[in-house]
Amino acid sequence: MPHSEHILADCWLTASLTADEAEQLLTRCTLRLLQAGDLLFEAGAASHDLWFVRSGSVELTADGVTTAKPVRVQHPATLCDMSLLSPGPHSVTAKAVEPTRLYGLSHEAFLALRHEAPSCAAKLLRALAPTLAARLRSCNDRTESATVERQLNLAAAGTTLGTTLGGAGGGHLQAMADQLIAEGSRAPSTTRMPSQSQEARGSDRARPATQKLEADNDKPGMFGRFKQALAGKPDTKGRP
Repeated sequence: MPHSEHILADCWLTASLTADEAEQLLTRCTLRLLQAGDLLFEAGAASHDLWFVRSGSVELTADGVTTAKPVRVQHPATLCDMSLLSPGPHSVTAKAVEPTRLYGLSHEAFLALRHEAPSCAAKLLRALAPTLAARLRSCNDRTESATVERQLNLAAAGTTLGTTLGGAGGGHLQAMADQLIAEGSRAPSTTRMPSQSQEARGSDRARPATQKLEADNDKPGMFGRFKQALAGKPDTKGRP
């Protein structure tokens, strides 16, 4: 029969498969039948299977977040697409809201399909690639947006504090806030390991953590001056 007539033809991931390829895929899938309220998987549990929803619907909820609006996934959708490439823990909990039939393709079964039916596996990957790329792009956009928003909030906080203090001191505080933002954007992502000479300094290790932080803040660095400005102390470098 034409590939448009196989039972997975209406799914975005398998629409390009021929009937023979769809049959090869289905022989490696596990059928799962759920009743309303049955659990498909739970947040935090290991994810090894991609699921084809063939009938019914599944509700997704963020575990422990009661204010999150549940998402309903219905036929002919898929769940856990990333499990084909990189199994990992589930980020949501999935429960059937009505009688539901699903086919599950495990990561191990997909690896076997790549060797035994490479054309079928290649079509699945070609269909999956644009979707994963779009998700990654969306995640990057949200991350960049959050970074910009955080920097704007810091700048607004510095401006508010500067206005409150007023005069030259307020302007200096604004300048320190601007420098803090700039230094934060240039901060390295790696942590510097202590040298042997630093490890040998028993006095640093013996001091309580709070005393060490206070001593560090009293140094004439940017964070020390920022703390002094908030406390109304004079700047040790002669700044207003």
